[in-house]
Amino acid sequence: MKEDERKRLAEDIIDGMEQVMRIRGAAFRDELEKQGVTLPQFHLLKMVEVHGGLTVTEASRIMLVAPPTVSRMIDGLCSKGFLERRGDPDDQRVTRIVLTRRGRTVVRKVADLQVSLLMELMEGENPERLKVFADLLEKFTRRWAEEGMKQGP
Repeated sequence: MKEDERKRLAEDIIDGMEQVMRIRGAAFRDELEKQGVTLPQFHLLKMVEVHGGLTVTEASRIMLVAPPTVSRMIDGLCSKGFLERRGDPDDQRVTRIVLTRRGRTVVRKVADLQVSLLMELMEGENPERLKVFADLLEKFTRRWAEEGMKQGP
């Protein structure tokens, strides 16, 4: 594939990802508001769930947000009962944030809603093509994350 074709394809993929994120945010805004969280707060809750607990620094790096911003998000989510701070069992100097039962409920509810909607959108699509798409998306995500980790926050 020629360089200009690859560039155009890369731009199309980025445009598509941005549109998906905007539409996803709009589609779930009402449910998130009912649950009392914003989309960025939901992303933080989801990352805490995926990693089983995070420090402020880890959350900042993963979310590509400055530590003071993440810290304020954590404070708000703790005050609403979605997160709690706990000492790290391996290093008492470290404080980790973990989901509360309420936080897990919100993450599950919204995640289930997202999966349900995506399953509707996938209806009638070729399963093999969907598998290739999912595999490529995972591969690109992993590569992009690895690149981001090399460059730092």
